Amino acid sequence: MFKLPPDFFKTAILAPAASQSQVTPVWCYLYCERKEQTLSMVTAANECHCGHTTDHFPGAGNTWMRYLIEIATGVFTGSIYYDDILAAGGFLGELDDISSGRTLVIKSHRAMSNSSKSIVLIRNPFHTIVAEFTRKSYNESHTWLGSAAIFHSSKWNRKVSKMASKWLQKNLVYLASSRPLVVYYEDLKQDHVKQMRRVVDFIGFKVTNLEERLLCLQLESTGLFKRSPRKDGFNPYSRDQTELINEYVARLKNYMKENVTSAPPLPNYEREL
Repeated sequence: MFKLPPDFFKTAILAPAASQSQVTPVWCYLYCERKEQTLSMVTAANECHCGHTTDHFPGAGNTWMRYLIEIATGVFTGSIYYDDILAAGGFLGELDDISSGRTLVIKSHRAMSNSSKSIVLIRNPFHTIVAEFTRKSYNESHTWLGSAAIFHSSKWNRKVSKMASKWLQKNLVYLASSRPLVVYYEDLKQDHVKQMRRVVDFIGFKVTNLEERLLCLQLESTGLFKRSPRKDGFNPYSRDQTELINEYVARLKNYMKENVTSAPPLPNYEREL
């Protein structure tokens, strides 16, 4: 893995996130990525711990996408953020100059020019907002706040409207300012091998042993991304919040229907009131 940051146990979940007889670094990394965590650690006791040490994570699965691209192609991916933690965690193209030509794709939360090809990863806003709010609350307090209590606050009420609007506006900008390949996070989770075939074809990079690489990817990832749903039926969204987010989903859906005809239809993200 990588050198243990001095503040890991200040920002990590102290209890092990997962434990089994043969926990590997790759298993732990992918497990923590699905838990919206940016740092993973395997202990000598075969326990996987997850935590945070960086603030460059919007909860949409970008780093997981980069991992899948690197496995499928054998080429590093880069980023405009030059994140030391991600570089130390195995993303060796993270600190490379984005103009070097040595990385296959570049991670960015900014809109690209109309002449650029881009991969736009879209996730259900109800899930994205909860993941991002929990992450930021966790980083600010340095304690585990993954309970229903954090959603019964004025801060949650203020943030929902802001983050929902940001979800819509950013996706509209991404889709309008580039030649995008739209990938839905839910589709990637359901069948990442199928989606990576789309991504590699879109990039246009020739991978001579693509099927072998995809087979390895399938074998490595089987069963890692199935998170058990909450059993308490907890819903953090009020009726007004749900109605607002549904409106934004409808606006994005209509925009894509009229302007991004090459993309698969937006999934049914709306929730019943």
